[in-house]
Amino acid sequence: MKNSLLVLFIIFTIFLAGCISSANNMPTSNSEDSRKVNNTVYEDTKITNEDFEEDTEEPTILNIDNNDIEIENESPSIANKQPNQQKSSVVAGNNNNYGLVATDGEWIVYANAVDTGGESDRKLYLSDMQLNNIKKLSDDEAEYVNLVNGWVYYSNLSERWPLDRSLYRIRIDGSDREKVFDGASEYMFFLDDWIYFFNGSDKTELGSYLCKMKTDGSCVTRLDDGIGEHISIVDDWIYFLRREAAIVGIPRLLNRIKLDGTSKEQIYEDEILDLVVTNNMVYFCNTKDNNKIYKMTLDGQEIEKLNDDPSANINVYMDWIYYTSVDEGERLYRIKTDGSCKELLHDGRSFAINIVGEWVFFDAVFADWTEQRRMRLDGSDNQLAENEKYKNETE
Repeated sequence: MKNSLLVLFIIFTIFLAGCISSANNMPTSNSEDSRKVNNTVYEDTKITNEDFEEDTEEPTILNIDNNDIEIENESPSIANKQPNQQKSSVVAGNNNNYGLVATDGEWIVYANAVDTGGESDRKLYLSDMQLNNIKKLSDDEAEYVNLVNGWVYYSNLSERWPLDRSLYRIRIDGSDREKVFDGASEYMFFLDDWIYFFNGSDKTELGSYLCKMKTDGSCVTRLDDGIGEHISIVDDWIYFLRREAAIVGIPRLLNRIKLDGTSKEQIYEDEILDLVVTNNMVYFCNTKDNNKIYKMTLDGQEIEKLNDDPSANINVYMDWIYYTSVDEGERLYRIKTDGSCKELLHDGRSFAINIVGEWVFFDAVFADWTEQRRMRLDGSDNQLAENEKYKNETE
């Protein structure tokens, strides 16, 4: 009898130990197995390090309105780490509109009208992402603004012929202003250590040549002998509008070329007015069809008309196309990238549509002056893009 009880006790002990072991091995909400389940559920929004460009520079102290603000470089948040493709689309869309606004995800730099309170003078200003704490960086008139590794690069309109639009740069604290390249530098697009741009140092009467150079202004290399404008870069391809010669009437045709200047090809036969390449699609105004907005695949094989408005100043951000309707007094609209949901955003003549963060910058045009304005992406909070402090000082 005792032996039977001993055997039963041993069996019960083994069974109890197995239950405890199984319970300890079950996945918790923080276990690897649980994370795998969550990754499957949210697969479409998963973000990996390969999608982002890391900022590894040392922290910098920036003085704004006499307050020291430290630029933190610890593990940037998702809001401050934009996917590379989205960065490319922002640059391409803004470049189609004179490149008046740029961001690195933490700071916004823009060419504004705050000195005059009316007529846009295009001087350079810096602000945080909420457009507070505005600081003037330079009295230079600027276009094609880029913010890269703590430097603001821009075409300097303050210089006149023969050095009109030379490339300058200045640090975000307003120091170390310097000329990088002599001659007109337009539609600048930064990728790795290179600037892709249209070079006007040997500019013809009607256009410039597609070139690249290092960010310090060295190693200037011509990539194409045609006259061109507009730059979008997707993967290893530069998309741009090209003319064979600087002669009135020669059409601007969509071409693409490899980053090293090889494999150039024309991918659309009709003339194009504006150009933005993003979301793996080409968006443009079709001159043959009265400048209505079209989109097509990157190889030009599939094409679709998106609206019936003669359009201009297009900019593409996320799932929306922002543009002005020529037949409706150049009022500012947006439509979905599938052509649906047309919305009026500004009931007045507009141009130079630039987008950064949650803001749309644009120039409102009146009979005798132009004023830069800003509004939310949906058209709300439409306001002058000027700081009241500077406005009061100049009145």
